[in-house]
Amino acid sequence: MIPLTGVTVWALAIGFLGGLGGGDALGPLFTALGAFIQGCTNPRAPWRWAIQTLAAWAAGTGVGILLTVVEGGHAFEAPSQLSAGLTVVAAYASAGVGAALAWVSSRLAREG
Repeated sequence: MIPLTGVTVWALAIGFLGGLGGGDALGPLFTALGAFIQGCTNPRAPWRWAIQTLAAWAAGTGVGILLTVVEGGHAFEAPSQLSAGLTVVAAYASAGVGAALAWVSSRLAREG
């Protein structure tokens, strides 16, 4: 089990807020941002960071749905299938891009 660092906690919180935000465009954006941050800080196994951020997004979505059921008047929209699919693709792509950027920057630092 990998211990959670400060950056990971913040990135997972961003993913959770993306899920709690509902089905609009901010959900995929926040989730992709969280995965990108984790991919940049640790380029090893970017799929792991995407999965963690997606789990945080799903937890945020679950809490939003629970608040809707309990409260009754909360304006929460569950994500559509398109939004959920875009969130998954955005998380994996941004984690991969973040890991690639971290790898390139480490190579440039070693050469310089």
